[in-house]
Amino acid sequence: MKQKLLVCLMLLSGQTFAQLSAQKTRLLDSLFNQLNENQMSMGSISIFKDGKEVYAKCYGISNKKNGTDIPASKEKTHYRIGSISKVFTAFLIMKSVESGKLSLKQPIVEFFPDLNGASTVTIEQLLVHKNKLPIFHRVDDLEELRKSKTESELIATVNKGKPNPDSLKTVYNNLNYILLGLIVEKVNGAGYNEVLKNSLNSLEQKEVYGTFHLLDYQKNEANSFHISNENWVEDYEIRECPIADGSGFLLSNPQTLNTFMYALFNGKLLSEESLKQMLPAGSMFGYGLMKANFDEHKGFGHTGRIEGFTSAATYFTEDKINVALLQNGTVYPMNDILILVGDILFDKQVEIPNFKKVTLSTAETAALLGTYENAEEGYKVIADLSKGQLRIRVAKGNGFMNKMILETYALSPSRIFNPSQGIIFDFIKRNNGTYSECEMRVNGSKLPLKKISE
Repeated sequence: MKQKLLVCLMLLSGQTFAQLSAQKTRLLDSLFNQLNENQMSMGSISIFKDGKEVYAKCYGISNKKNGTDIPASKEKTHYRIGSISKVFTAFLIMKSVESGKLSLKQPIVEFFPDLNGASTVTIEQLLVHKNKLPIFHRVDDLEELRKSKTESELIATVNKGKPNPDSLKTVYNNLNYILLGLIVEKVNGAGYNEVLKNSLNSLEQKEVYGTFHLLDYQKNEANSFHISNENWVEDYEIRECPIADGSGFLLSNPQTLNTFMYALFNGKLLSEESLKQMLPAGSMFGYGLMKANFDEHKGFGHTGRIEGFTSAATYFTEDKINVALLQNGTVYPMNDILILVGDILFDKQVEIPNFKKVTLSTAETAALLGTYENAEEGYKVIADLSKGQLRIRVAKGNGFMNKMILETYALSPSRIFNPSQGIIFDFIKRNNGTYSECEMRVNGSKLPLKKISE
């Protein structure tokens, strides 16, 4: 039985290797080929050991042009990395601290005099998500911020929000890193991209940059896709980003992410003292880095989700192993994919899912039945029977109970799949063996629901 991970990354270690065995390579290829063939994932993965790549796979398509699929390319394709951008922003802040341009205890009012409460917020409090600024955590919140065409519009939007009532509690807030990205520009006298490029000059692989515009296939920038009528369809919710968004506007490839993380943790980009300050202590969050431990193996990294893209990057410090996975099409849960990767790498018993329909027994079907609710988001998932067959209905608000009946089939006794829209329902058991929760997974996002009736 898999142990629960602190974040959504894992790897076990104990062995060293300069290259993967043929068997491990075959298993990894089989996993990603099946994910691709069954329209469960598209993207690119890279695995490093001791700073060198030992496995890479680029699968699926990056774009469509005149109805023709453009295959993804390891050498060329760049993906949005979402909140992994925060690691780079925190790194740039620490570079500015090392050069004497900033102090971690410095109030941010100097940079944002019109921001309500700025005199009580420090650089460090932005980095660790502990301050009284309004919380912009949800996707809709971030979209609201990114509508701002100027810094003054951004500040005006933030000032309309309610202050966070508890500045001692860690509350993940995209606003913090948008402000930090702007501070990077102010103290260095240059745009975010220029500062980042100059700071990574020593790296061999440094394909990372922010885009202020819509994605451009001619520049090998992948679009994101979702499943509709059992086909990958391009997303059109990509937004332009008028001002630098240090929380999530970077594009990159997994090789660059692994190169950067390895260099960061091995003294090639910051001093040992600066890196030590960045690491999480009592909290899950450090300066742009999150804990990603598995058993006794210490890992640090970040995950990302933005506009149909999902991503994960981690470095396991004692094992000197990197894994980076970037997806522009997500159906199968990213955490499950990474667990399978870890099992393959470290000689655990592994069974590659076939992602095909399985038949549930009467008892297995009956165990799923009930109504599951997320009252905060206003969603219900109703699992009942129709003509003796399992039926899944999704309701948002009132009046939609009979309008959102989903075609589904089982991938396992606890995982139900809607192939037409790429929705996965994961049912979670109580200790007594009955199901108490359901997680609805759509395009990389996860909505937890509690069972409210049988």
